Amino acid sequence: MKVNFVPTLHFYGLNIKNNSGVKIPDDFICRSSDSEYTMHNISLVEKEKDNPNNYKIFLTNDNIGITAKEDFSIYPEKNHLFIDKMDSEMEGYGLGTCMHLTNIVEMLENNIDKITLNSAPSAIPFHTKFGFYPTGEWDHELFMNLNRIRYDKTPELQEYSEQAKLLLNSSYSEDVKKLLGNKILNGYTIAASKILSKAEQQGLFIHSVHMELSKKKVLENKDYYNELFKKYYIDYQID
Repeated sequence: MKVNFVPTLHFYGLNIKNNSGVKIPDDFICRSSDSEYTMHNISLVEKEKDNPNNYKIFLTNDNIGITAKEDFSIYPEKNHLFIDKMDSEMEGYGLGTCMHLTNIVEMLENNIDKITLNSAPSAIPFHTKFGFYPTGEWDHELFMNLNRIRYDKTPELQEYSEQAKLLLNSSYSEDVKKLLGNKILNGYTIAASKILSKAEQQGLFIHSVHMELSKKKVLENKDYYNELFKKYYIDYQID
């Protein structure tokens, strides 16, 4: 899918087409921010021959070309959309949000239950803000990040520092540690995002984490996502 930034303001409707059993929208416009590079054109590229489940999103600007891209895979039989990779040439312009909104369109139009990804440490706060919840494993993912949280001395975050310390020293089963660890990680990220700068948030974690956004959560919070569609001038609303 290709997103294009253009210098004029319009509201474009989404035309959904069927591509070998998978519904994808035609190219559409996304307004990213109040700047000279304010509009991007979103294009979804059809299936690759060597991987029929794989698609690509391209965001392009008329002045500077490709500004962001994403690889994702759709598995209708598993009710699952997996984001393989997101890359942006420009930060602070809402390109990641435009790509995530495109993923939500894909999820809803194809009646898929969830979107998942493996988040880089620096991107965990961004995905959390968009509604993704950590589903990391105790070994490595959670253990290493909670070990970082336990030493956070920020007064407003001491609640989570203490929780991390207690869990790390507990004798709970790994399944219980996984459940509680993901909850602590999510709460800590949300709390930190309210008091720390973007640069500070990007240094909170030291290990990647598996995350997911469910269709159920999107539908329960449809007003929030509908406002994002309006904000970025994407003519799509969740009923």
